[in-house]
Amino acid sequence: MSFGEIFAGNSEMLGMPTVTASAETIATLQDAAETAPATEWTLSLESMTVSGGGLELPVHLAENRRKALLEGYWDSTATLVTNAALVEQVAARLPYMHGYD
Repeated sequence: MSFGEIFAGNSEMLGMPTVTASAETIATLQDAAETAPATEWTLSLESMTVSGGGLELPVHLAENRRKALLEGYWDSTATLVTNAALVEQVAARLPYMHGYD
């Protein structure tokens, strides 16, 4: 596992999407940011684009991460806490969760 993959996973846990883009898209974004540094950029997970300064460029994000962010399931800790009773039921059925007194 790379540092980038760890960073992307940690970012997702905070609700922060980490998209990727082609080299051409990155170069276009860099040029635009240097030319007009005050440009406000918008990331759309629905259309998988970043837009600003009259540009709309494609970006990429793993579908499972995109779906989790769009549907509000990106915070696995909150999901576990919300479903604590279910977690306890499942843990009670797992043989490796017993005998550690």
